[in-house]
Amino acid sequence: MLLQFDKVSANRGNKLALKPVSFFSCRWPKHGITGSNDAGKSTLLKLMARQLYLAANDHSELKMLGHDRWSIW
Repeated sequence: MLLQFDKVSANRGNKLALKPVSFFSCRWPKHGITGSNDAGKSTLLKLMARQLYLAANDHSELKMLGHDRWSIW
């Protein structure tokens, strides 16, 4: 599995920037993220790049290639 998000949410300051979302993605050659303005597309990408961190939640999980810790560099 390429990506696995389970009940992932994020805050920016005191504002909820991404409501809890769950999905998984298999290893396909192309993926797309679409949505209206202020839907959380950039926030989702920043979570994957570890520029933002998950909101405190005991039940949330974010994995890439089966790992919960990774480096993009």
